[in-house]
Amino acid sequence: MAQPPTMIRRGGQQWVMDQLFRIAGHDLLFPGALGFRLERGYRYAEVERTMARVKTFRQNAREWAHTASQLEDMAKDAESRGHKISARDFYYRASIYYGRGQWSINRDADVKRAMYDKCVECFEGLIRHADGLIERVVLDIEGEKVYAVLHLPPNRIGKVPALLFFPGMDMFKEEFPNAENNPFARRGIAMLTLDGPGQGETRVKGCTVTDEKYIKAGKAALDYLEKRPEIDASRLGVSGASFGSYWAPQLAANDSRIKVNAGIMGILYSMNAIFELAPPSFKSTYMYMSGISDEATFDKMAATMGLAGIGAKLTCPTLITQGENDYLCPVEGADRFYDEVVGPKEMWLFHDEFHPLGGVMQHLIPWLADWVMDAFDGKFAPSYARRIEREVM
Repeated sequence: MAQPPTMIRRGGQQWVMDQLFRIAGHDLLFPGALGFRLERGYRYAEVERTMARVKTFRQNAREWAHTASQLEDMAKDAESRGHKISARDFYYRASIYYGRGQWSINRDADVKRAMYDKCVECFEGLIRHADGLIERVVLDIEGEKVYAVLHLPPNRIGKVPALLFFPGMDMFKEEFPNAENNPFARRGIAMLTLDGPGQGETRVKGCTVTDEKYIKAGKAALDYLEKRPEIDASRLGVSGASFGSYWAPQLAANDSRIKVNAGIMGILYSMNAIFELAPPSFKSTYMYMSGISDEATFDKMAATMGLAGIGAKLTCPTLITQGENDYLCPVEGADRFYDEVVGPKEMWLFHDEFHPLGGVMQHLIPWLADWVMDAFDGKFAPSYARRIEREVM
């Protein structure tokens, strides 16, 4: 009797990924992602020019680094002429473009480390001209270093609330919030953005991710915020985007210092969709983040991940923002999580939107910042529950 064919692991299909990437670009992985990138400070013409040169996934790092180096040169020239505002703008975009380049290298490699060093170097150029409102932060987590960026609002009167932000698996701390147009700072909210274990600079320098380690990093970040003289320690919150919205409710459910939990881009209630049904790059990225190279070992770890039982512990106001067509964080998981949350809760379901919510992000981030401030101000009763379906505008 003939034996069934041996299963071919999805991670071995890079040639398929390259062909589709050549045709669809980043929309292959993130339909509508440009809308979110523009809100983070990317410029349309620079993105289009860069992506026009990218013919395979492997070329992504090189071409983003090329664009970044041009902006870095422009920043240095502006700085030498005393044009501080222009220098700040150019340094910021150089930083996030170097960061976007290194993102696509899922291995410990000199080129990835060098590119992230340039990301940090250019961000430090931005900090030089940020009037003391942006700082790099280094936290110690049981002997491992976790890197973060603190954004303080200008014109502060007294202590201000603070939001701890967890990026997604395809993000890094330098690109959120938009350092040149920060809607949280305009509302008087400080933000500490973390490259948690497995992410960005923290992973480049050797710290891999587990759920337990990420939550420890979140608690250390709260400890840090409590000690800052500018911060009102009675008004601390957490927000996460994409995979960050998986870690954020875990921290909120296990630390009473958190007074609000607000997610961007869905809820990862379980890992099946992102690791087994989505393009293989998502699984490859998280394998690198976790430092696990064997797929069978990784699958066993992933099977233990999920948010079942977390909602029953969430008593602070919780916001879910979800795209109707999200195939990484399916709406069924978001609805299930919403039903399980016992505290005040609100869910925004955006029709016809995919995971990045690119068509509504120009509204969503300011709306979310307003919602967070309402939560800090105690405007949601313990029984508050509202699920809203919104059309794309």
